[in-house]
Amino acid sequence: MKKFPLVVAGILAFILILAASLYVMARPRPSALILDHTCDPPCWLGMRPGVSSAWAVTEPLLTAEFVDPPSIDRHEWGLRQA
Repeated sequence: MKKFPLVVAGILAFILILAASLYVMARPRPSALILDHTCDPPCWLGMRPGVSSAWAVTEPLLTAEFVDPPSIDRHEWGLRQA
């Protein structure tokens, strides 16, 4: 019987931590697709479909904060490793 308040407090703490985590994850985040105003569609980050070269496409992605640079396969595009 002495452990009951401790168990209830543990369950409540778990629920509060879970609720806080879900709240943080559910908040909307700004989208790079929507918030980019560098040029008019279909252009995005200065890249134009059918016009931009491989380097003109890869260079903005390598410098964008929302892209993981190692995820870009430079060998496929014939680019050297930085």
